[in-house]
Amino acid sequence: MMKDECKRILVTGAAGFIGAHLCRRLLDAGYAVVGYDNLNSYYDVSLKRERLSLLEGSERFTFLHADLCDTEALEEAFARQPQVVVNLAAQAGVRWSIDHPRDYIDANIVGFFNVLEACRHHEVRHLVYASSSSVYGDADVVPFSEEARCDAPVSLYAATKRSNELLAYAYAQLYGIPCTGLRFFTVYGPMGRPDMAYFSFAERMVSGEPIRLFNEGNMLRDFTYVEDVVDGLMRVIEGAPPVGE
Repeated sequence: MMKDECKRILVTGAAGFIGAHLCRRLLDAGYAVVGYDNLNSYYDVSLKRERLSLLEGSERFTFLHADLCDTEALEEAFARQPQVVVNLAAQAGVRWSIDHPRDYIDANIVGFFNVLEACRHHEVRHLVYASSSSVYGDADVVPFSEEARCDAPVSLYAATKRSNELLAYAYAQLYGIPCTGLRFFTVYGPMGRPDMAYFSFAERMVSGEPIRLFNEGNMLRDFTYVEDVVDGLMRVIEGAPPVGE
């Protein structure tokens, strides 16, 4: 799908870290963007509002403050006839899921199902959605591969993200919705999520406090700069796959 064929894009999680950066890039590229976010309090809402403030100066940006579980609000968003939907809204964080499991079922399972149903009834040309590197679980073969089996999640968060992939696959087969899922690897950058390790490390370094390491520091992790993630999203948005691929 070329850019001149998809002028209106719905981005859920628009006030989130990746979502806000993507919305900015889309607006700069000439798209009309409908942003959708519930502004939950998983981390400081003022940061989310600050991200939104950088977008709301554009006349091509519309924001809806609502939850994915609110089907009436979601229908209002889809009534604006987006050709492409980018679903970045989700309850993030692996450790948070231990004490708050329902947040993940509501946002990542029920919410994603609602998005799929809306795409089905509104003839969306392409659904792009965020999965996660967490779906690989404790796989001991690195680097990870898209062909690797991902049927042994080690967190509820990972289980919900893998469920998203399976649901999207089923809807693509049943209803002809072109879907693309992206497994993000620990994204960092300006206005990033304050619950990420690099923020806590930096804060402790500035304050002269020791950094807490798990597993005695014996670990490696790949990080991805947010603008590189947005580059990938832009390429995917402009090129919907044939159904079933």
